[in-house]
Amino acid sequence: LSLQRPDYLILGALGIVAMVIVAGSLSEISDTHKPAVSSRPIDHIDRASIAVLPFVAVTAESDDEYLADGISEVLIHQLSNVPNLKVVARTTSFMFKGQNIDAREIGRQLRVAAVLTGSVQRSKDRLRITAQLIDSQSGTHYWSQEFNRQDDDIFAIQDEIAKRAVEKLPAELLDQNPASRVGGIGTDNREAYEEYLKGLEQLRIGSVDSLPRALDYFERAIELDDGYNEARIGLLRTYRVQQLIFQISYAELLVRNQTIPREILRRDPDSAQAKAALATADFSLYFPNGSGEAERLWNESLETAPNDPWILMTYAYYLEWNDRPQEAIKVLEKALE
Repeated sequence: LSLQRPDYLILGALGIVAMVIVAGSLSEISDTHKPAVSSRPIDHIDRASIAVLPFVAVTAESDDEYLADGISEVLIHQLSNVPNLKVVARTTSFMFKGQNIDAREIGRQLRVAAVLTGSVQRSKDRLRITAQLIDSQSGTHYWSQEFNRQDDDIFAIQDEIAKRAVEKLPAELLDQNPASRVGGIGTDNREAYEEYLKGLEQLRIGSVDSLPRALDYFERAIELDDGYNEARIGLLRTYRVQQLIFQISYAELLVRNQTIPREILRRDPDSAQAKAALATADFSLYFPNGSGEAERLWNESLETAPNDPWILMTYAYYLEWNDRPQEAIKVLEKALE
């Protein structure tokens, strides 16, 4: 690479930090990693910004735990589809799991205008979910609601929580009709959704034993609903982590990065994750320039998901190898933000 030394050092440092952040987003954060309390003032808070904290499982049942965590993660995914809305990544917001910290302090640390939190309780065929959207500056509620419905109403409840959250944020900084842009859950099959949430739980743990279990859960979700692309993306994420810890070879990951995305694109031609995975595979097969398809696929995926840190990081790596260090640095800085 024809990199100047300062560029090379900056790019390398940013790349390492980005890799740590993105890899961390695919595995569970230990309870020993407590969020640090800082006395530094906030330089700027974007009014169109939100952090979704892990919902609290009211009972000690393990089923409620994965359900509460899963609801939080799906809400993050749904809200991330809203243009101009800055949504804190799961890795960061889950650092506050189990912590009794004032919403104003959380907002100050994360530099967000609003905090979405809640609780989940399941009893037989009934589901009670409370949701609270809190102004991180004043600590007062933008909105609060309790949903006490049949267990099968979880899809409607999550959609309503996500839509109400964006409706209560400053409208001038969001899309004209932000609630209409909230992403869906991806299935209306309750059993498939349960398997998907169990897969997410095992993926968050990120251990040698849990990752094969995550694959099993995602596969079962697909068996129950063949159109469940979110479960296929769960497979892709799990295989990435398996390769990072050398549980599978890079050659196997390369195969997965071609077969699974094609299955996704057959059902959803606009899937950003699928296009980015195919771009990574093309880059690897025709290293270092790609066949010409890699950059097109990365650009298309970033048009759909401009703030996805994994897509940004892999694209920056491609730019680095193609002697475009300044572009790579800008992309990595966006991934870190």
